[in-house]
Amino acid sequence: MRADGYRVQPARSEEDAVERGRWHAPDLILVSLAGPDEVAIASARRIRSGAGLDDEVPVVIFGVQTIDEGAEVAAGTSVYLSRPDNFDQLRGLLDRLLDGIARRA
Repeated sequence: MRADGYRVQPARSEEDAVERGRWHAPDLILVSLAGPDEVAIASARRIRSGAGLDDEVPVVIFGVQTIDEGAEVAAGTSVYLSRPDNFDQLRGLLDRLLDGIARRA
């Protein structure tokens, strides 16, 4: 599946995301999880770890309520919390993170 120029592997659960991550080796993980930030961050890290992905694979958790709308915050090693005002802000963050990966490759 392609969306906005990206190859996307949607997952319906943490376990599904781990399995897809093993098979498709993503450059970035984008997570939308309801609940406390700590729960979302722990889940995102389990996805990355369970899929055997390097800690450098960025994880973006969007839609969090604890930061101001339009903000993004680093929440650990290659983990970012984001609450975009619009899709252009999210797209900008994704482009910036993926551009960094392309330069390292």
